[in-house]
This record gives sequence, structure tokens and C-alpha cells, in this order.
Amino acid sequence: MKITGDINIYPTYEAKTYEIVFNANGGTGEMENQSVKYDEEKELIPCSYTKVGHNFIGWNTKQDGTGTAYE
Repeated sequence: MKITGDINIYPTYEAKTYEIVFNANGGTGEMENQSVKYDEEKELIPCSYTKVGHNFIGWNTKQDGTGTAYE
């Protein structure tokens, strides 16, 4: 095929999707993973885990609480 004129080419993009995996960290219960697209602001699903003698105060990226915290 021979091109004899100008051609416009347009890129298409699809945002990368990440899967958030919740961990009970010694508690009980089950939670589904949550999918979030890159650069999308989305509230985390409510915690359904329970742990006797503890109150849930938020999510953290590290089990010991030294990572990034999310309310």
C-alpha cells in the first residue's frame, strides 16, 4: 500500500486498573477485593472485619501501621 497524502494518527489510552486486597490482620470476616483505575479517586469499601477487643480506625499499607494510612 502506498501512502500519497497526510495521515492523522490518534493514540488511544486505557487507564491501568489496580486491585486492592484487604487483609484482616488477625481479625475475622471476609471482604471482596476492590478495583480502582489509576488516578481515580474512590472511597475504600467499609471494613467488615472484626477483631475482639479492637476498634477499627482505618486502613494502612503495612500490617504494623507504619505505611500509608487511609481513613
